[in-house]
Amino acid sequence: MNSKKYCSPLCYAIKLAFIAVVCLLLFACGSKSEADFSIVPVKGSGGEYQYIDISKKGKIVINPQFRYASNFEDGLALVRTAGEDGKYGYIMPTERNHIVQ
Repeated sequence: MNSKKYCSPLCYAIKLAFIAVVCLLLFACGSKSEADFSIVPVKGSGGEYQYIDISKKGKIVINPQFRYASNFEDGLALVRTAGEDGKYGYIMPTERNHIVQ
């Protein structure tokens, strides 16, 4: 007795579409630039955050000046300036002294 299941052309099309969507999501979510991984925030001795480049043995690339600092993601990092009226903004690893609000 042969109990093979038959899959219609519509069944194959649905399976193929599902595989295509999964592949698209995997490739879209997995791309990050080198700057996203090599420049990271670290709390300095004065309590303010700075950014160091771990690919250059921890060299400080952005001086301590932030009350809050996030990791770089897609070329931007969310920061909050130090002081009582600390403002939130984004910095880029290439524009070290420029905060985009």
